[in-house]
Amino acid sequence: MSEIQKIISPIDGSVYAERAAARAGDIDAAISAARTALPEWKTVPIAERKRYILAFLDALLAMNDDIAVELPVGRPPDVLITDIAMPLQDGHEMVQRLRESLGSRTPKVVIALSAFAAEKDTERSLSLGFDAHITKPFEPDFLVATIHERVLSHAD
Repeated sequence: MSEIQKIISPIDGSVYAERAAARAGDIDAAISAARTALPEWKTVPIAERKRYILAFLDALLAMNDDIAVELPVGRPPDVLITDIAMPLQDGHEMVQRLRESLGSRTPKVVIALSAFAAEKDTERSLSLGFDAHITKPFEPDFLVATIHERVLSHAD
């Protein structure tokens, strides 16, 4: 049975994530395999190496949704500002996953930035629990004022 490694929040002591801890033997085996593979890897044509590396990056990016929600390990931010139209997952989905993952530790103020400027887009963001939906382009002072106003409204 492998040891379980826990990531504990320094703020409230809750367990943020659990993973099977890598054993020394597993680490040594992986390093040894990499060293053994290196001479052969050097003979692989650059174009083929590129294909392998791009396939690896595609696989890593496919895990983006799972990785992103595990990033705020310590104290979550008080304010989260996210774009809605992102390449791998829209901001609405990302915030929903963060809320599921962080629960009560979800940022208190969540603001959507978007080029989607129709009233239905704003209504959707607000109905999904965003505190504001700001359309692009916007003035930085407007964003700052919105953050200030929303943070104060959550302080009550």
